[in-house]
Amino acid sequence: MNIDLSKFIVSSKWEEALSSYKYLKSAQKCAERAYKDIIDSCGGLGSKVDMLLGIGNKLKFLLNIRRRHLEELKLLSSYSDTGKQLVFSNLLYELTKYGEYKTGAYTWCSSAAKWTSRGMVHARNMDWPLNILKGRTMELNFHGATAGSFTSITFPGYTGILTGIAPERFSASINMMCEDYGVSLRGKPVSFLLREMFEQCEDYDEAVEFLEGSDVFAPALIHLVGIDEGENAVVGVMPKEYENFTYEDDGSGLCITNHIPDSDFDDEEYDVDSVERLDFLNEEIENVKSMDAAHRMMRKIRNEDTKHTVTMCASTGEYMM
Repeated sequence: MNIDLSKFIVSSKWEEALSSYKYLKSAQKCAERAYKDIIDSCGGLGSKVDMLLGIGNKLKFLLNIRRRHLEELKLLSSYSDTGKQLVFSNLLYELTKYGEYKTGAYTWCSSAAKWTSRGMVHARNMDWPLNILKGRTMELNFHGATAGSFTSITFPGYTGILTGIAPERFSASINMMCEDYGVSLRGKPVSFLLREMFEQCEDYDEAVEFLEGSDVFAPALIHLVGIDEGENAVVGVMPKEYENFTYEDDGSGLCITNHIPDSDFDDEEYDVDSVERLDFLNEEIENVKSMDAAHRMMRKIRNEDTKHTVTMCASTGEYMM
């Protein structure tokens, strides 16, 4: 899918994509089911989430999405009888995190990156307890951005970035942060923040600086990997009330799951296996020498909620799923 970012209003290329019956019906189905699943999982919060979505663009944090992205969501909604749900599907991370504080409705993700003979290799699992997303992974190719082209590994109807690669620049992925730092309506939805980074940042250093200076609606761990040895960092992006932080590769590779590594995080308290997965990756990454090896390592910790495993090499532009 080609999107001409030189225009303020979304390109007609989106309209060409949306006119595809298969794409649109899949986007509608994803949105409807995801909407229902999250509303149900939020329990008593469900009616509040539904009310917030009902006022659409008046949501305070939607004002922190660039207007062009809102135009895309508006166009997406205009092709569907489920416009509210399609807008909702682009805020899944925030609403999952919003519900998590009350319900434990987490999304699990893991990632690892290391320098190899191929260059920097970045592998990730996206785990999300939304069955409708299984088997619906797709690629969106964006062209015309200021900083260059990039690819999003995503699902139908989703215009932000959860997993992405920009050839000869960097790759990036988002992991949910389990720790409770609240949410802030003054911050941006994290997937739209990542898309802005891919659109604007010309290299790894610029992308790190961009993330470190950003505020988000809900805290997240962003794994950013460049093309040169040592360009490997995890940036914790936080609501405005807290400071962002960065972990860098010490030369042996860098792995992240769903907690702040230096914290006294307890898996049992949150009913997760974040520490267990991180310990496994930190031990196994020593043996990773290639893209194939990184991909195999991530597949060992796939679970029933894993929606895709992606391994990327930004220096060559290659990725495998």
